[in-house]
Amino acid sequence: MPSGTETSRPPVSTKRDELLYRLRQQSLLGEFGRSALQTRDMRQIVQRATELCAQGLEAPFAKVLEYIPDEKRLLIRAGVGWPAGTIDQSLSGLMWNRPLVMRFTPGR
Repeated sequence: MPSGTETSRPPVSTKRDELLYRLRQQSLLGEFGRSALQTRDMRQIVQRATELCAQGLEAPFAKVLEYIPDEKRLLIRAGVGWPAGTIDQSLSGLMWNRPLVMRFTPGR
């Protein structure tokens, strides 16, 4: 019986788990391919790719950023889990001499 002071262990990966994981990846990739063949609208294609990536990673948030070199800024082109109006917003004022780090904050 657990005492409540034990730390939880990460799940042990089995060959069956790995197979299921790979099959899910292939399924999501196939779904993306089918949806990409149904439209020529790049905005829809990138948005669907973002949705499927978030689903595959089991991530509540995901976004695609486009670098606009003339303006030295990033533009949010697609997203999942972000507030309404986030897409097409600009991230500017970045310090380009340092790596861009985006932090995940639980609950936000």
